[in-house]
Amino acid sequence: MGTLYGTVAWAQQSPETAQAQSAKPVQKLQTIEVTGSHIRNIDVASSNPVTVIDSKQILNTGKQSLGEILQQLPANAGNTLGPQVDSSGGGDGSGSVSLRGLGSQRTLVLIDGHRYLNTDLNTIPVQIIDRVEVLKDGASATYGSDAIGGVVNIILKKQYKGFQVSANYGTTSRHDGQSAGANLLYGYSGEKGSIVFDVDYNKQDGIQSADRWFSKQALYLSSGQIVPTGSSRVPGGRLFMPPNLASSFGCGSVTLASGNGTSLDNYKCFNILNDAFNFQSYTWLYVPSERVSTYAHAEYQLADNVQFFADFLYNNTRAQEGDPPALLDMTASNIQISQYNMYNPFGVNFGGTNGYKALYRFSGIGQELTDFNTTTGQTTFGLRGTIRGWDWDAYFNYGHTRQNQTYNGYPVFTSGFRNGLGPSMLVNGVPTCVAIPNDPASAIQGCVPINMFNQRSAEVSDQIRPFFAALFGQNTSTRRAFYADATGPLFELPAGTVQAAVGIDYWKESEHNSVDSQRLSTATGTCNAPSSICDTDLQGAIDMKEAYAEVFVPILKDAPVIGSLNATLGDRYTKTSVAGSSTNYKVGLEWRPTKDLMARGTVTSVFRAPTIGNLYGGATGGTPALMDPCIGLSAAVLAQHPRACQGVPPNWVGPQVINTNVVREGAVAAGFALKPEQGKTFDFGLVYEPHYLPGLSAQLDFWRVALRDTLTRAVAQPVMNACFANDSGNMCGLVSRSAFDHTAFLRLPIINLGTLNVSGVDLDLHYSVPEMSFAPGRWSVDLRSTYISKAENDAIPGITIPTEFAGQYYEPFGNFPRIRALLNINWQMGPWNASWQAQFVGKSQDGSPDPRQQRTADVNLPNVPMKIASVLYNNLQVGYDIKRLHTTINAGVNNMFDRPPPLISTQDVLDATSDASTYDFMGRSYWLRATVHF
Repeated sequence: MGTLYGTVAWAQQSPETAQAQSAKPVQKLQTIEVTGSHIRNIDVASSNPVTVIDSKQILNTGKQSLGEILQQLPANAGNTLGPQVDSSGGGDGSGSVSLRGLGSQRTLVLIDGHRYLNTDLNTIPVQIIDRVEVLKDGASATYGSDAIGGVVNIILKKQYKGFQVSANYGTTSRHDGQSAGANLLYGYSGEKGSIVFDVDYNKQDGIQSADRWFSKQALYLSSGQIVPTGSSRVPGGRLFMPPNLASSFGCGSVTLASGNGTSLDNYKCFNILNDAFNFQSYTWLYVPSERVSTYAHAEYQLADNVQFFADFLYNNTRAQEGDPPALLDMTASNIQISQYNMYNPFGVNFGGTNGYKALYRFSGIGQELTDFNTTTGQTTFGLRGTIRGWDWDAYFNYGHTRQNQTYNGYPVFTSGFRNGLGPSMLVNGVPTCVAIPNDPASAIQGCVPINMFNQRSAEVSDQIRPFFAALFGQNTSTRRAFYADATGPLFELPAGTVQAAVGIDYWKESEHNSVDSQRLSTATGTCNAPSSICDTDLQGAIDMKEAYAEVFVPILKDAPVIGSLNATLGDRYTKTSVAGSSTNYKVGLEWRPTKDLMARGTVTSVFRAPTIGNLYGGATGGTPALMDPCIGLSAAVLAQHPRACQGVPPNWVGPQVINTNVVREGAVAAGFALKPEQGKTFDFGLVYEPHYLPGLSAQLDFWRVALRDTLTRAVAQPVMNACFANDSGNMCGLVSRSAFDHTAFLRLPIINLGTLNVSGVDLDLHYSVPEMSFAPGRWSVDLRSTYISKAENDAIPGITIPTEFAGQYYEPFGNFPRIRALLNINWQMGPWNASWQAQFVGKSQDGSPDPRQQRTADVNLPNVPMKIASVLYNNLQVGYDIKRLHTTINAGVNNMFDRPPPLISTQDVLDATSDASTYDFMGRSYWLRATVHF
């Protein structure tokens, strides 16, 4: 990785940036330059902790996806999306950032200060970025909903003269994961206007999990040892036995050992350590993708004080997610093998509503492949100008995103498939499906009995292959928005000018999710395909009306002893069409006792409004793990929990941990009324820039985020625990049980519930070394670091035990090492430049030693967490400017010492063996870029 030192707004800029800015003519009409405030021309050093990453720093990483670059920031934590794949997603090639670990949904993404409809950072070509400003503080009073963990403001290039062509290539030390791309940039600037036009293409090859030693085998933590394992959905089936057969076999579930499955002696007891299916052989470690992007910007001076501007951004991303062969949970998918099926040796039903559980894997069909084709377009046009010392803007913004999904390798449970598993018999020596058991007269025409018990055989695979078909889905989102704002001076005080900003926003967002008829979900989350891809048509819209005001008040200036003191006050009123209204404020103070030292503090109220998906999402199925608290209880204890343990017999011997069936749905379908989640953010910092050591800047920030009534998906285990703890509580309304085998069924809607508290410390240092001080050339050293002191989630206040996950991997939120740091050393002399980067990710652990947390990484060693080692990545970049050829060559190596990611057991990181949001899966990689200027 090349340099990514990202000077904060208060720090001295790099020499290259400073020279470039000094060479530009002064523009009277400009967009808002400082993220975190609508007031122009105030000292941003005093206002906000903003990290600035300029275009040179971005390009010197060698990466072509902005999401991967920003995920290296120490302020990023927890689950994010990227081309590396695990259970947190990323299969469509998208990228996101999670500031303060609060999730990408609480990090607002802007382009040139405007909301971006598609929050996928990878849709923005790195070549057109002028800089990225990352605000590490809440900003709902400034920008509205979602700006809780912080704001990522991507400033695109507005001024360029000439023509530029660049090409890039990359590969790994294992000769896979190749990337290649090209970019064309053109710019023209005249007396009254200018244009910038860019076309970008990039292709990234995928990497299979089987191609890396750490990911080729699914892993499981057992008795303190990491051992090979996999999924219990196996080609030979995992069949749960009735009591009499369980006693005969000596176990609760069996799998096919030999033969064709039609005899009991073909089966053996299922053992997860020996019989599990290694799904890692089929998954992508790094998603293949292909991107085409176009960007255009135009400005034209209509009058001395009025300018027209327009922007257009288009991106098409094609990506493919690779998954293991389709699985079948016959209960979750409501598919049943009849006890009268001619191949069934057990004499009981499997699956459906009154059968024993049966789990299968269609290995003979091959890998599941999902193709994503995502198109994003955003257009902004408007006017800006000045009047009587005030700057004003008025503009319209339209965004449109459409994603088409094509699912291959999934079964469709047609009537032919269901009948083939139903009653059957030999009729005149021919296997025949019958509607009535043992009645040849009820033969079903055109139906052939299916031997599901031997479905892994080539013969049966060929028989069921016609029941597999390409399935489709489409999601479309649009946003129309109008913004108007003005900022300027109000009046003079002895300490300076009081400045203000006012504005109004209106935007309407709509979403339409169209589902293939075979994937159309019922109220219980089932459909004619596996429950994992069942979905519902979704259509809804939200609009917001907002007004805000902000004022900057200089209170004291150069006062004896006290020095200078300024205050910033802000307030925003938001009214939503579906979830009421919210008023949010900001209070900031800046105190400079000396010219070298500044102390500042901000308190901001923040909120996040419900999304369309939160409200109108339909029923989709799932099978999360659940520890059932009703196992082995006496009749007296069961009587105390009639709703949580409804129908459970005394001393019930059920599986302690089971993948229970759930249905996930939006709040409206579940009958819940949502409101915005609310909270406060606090940031108190010191900035020190000693006059006796020019070029040195240091910042120390203490920060905290506290949220309540969080918008969250109900989670199976906390819901079950809460119902068990309070039988009269509303959580019990989400729990029901099968009358057949007493296993739990849970509804998991989006609800307002729980609190989230995260706090920590940032330490940032920057030093631009004076030339000729100790080494030739220009040197700069940057250190960014974050320490997370607390990360706590109380899922159901008053019922559940708060979960503390600072320094831990906690699957719902991701990995939270307490310490992250990024060190950069940069050098330039003449045509040469180089940079070295060290990225440190501190140690963490999987599981908790606190038995109240009920989080264990090792089922055989409760409350013994698994240690996750720290990692240090080293990256090097070298560049050379061939001036006579107007050409610049850059080359680099990332993860120079080929550090593998630390292992995390598969039961906690599904579809991976480590955390894709935190660690590098690719290994040592090389990149090369050539840029020619005309």
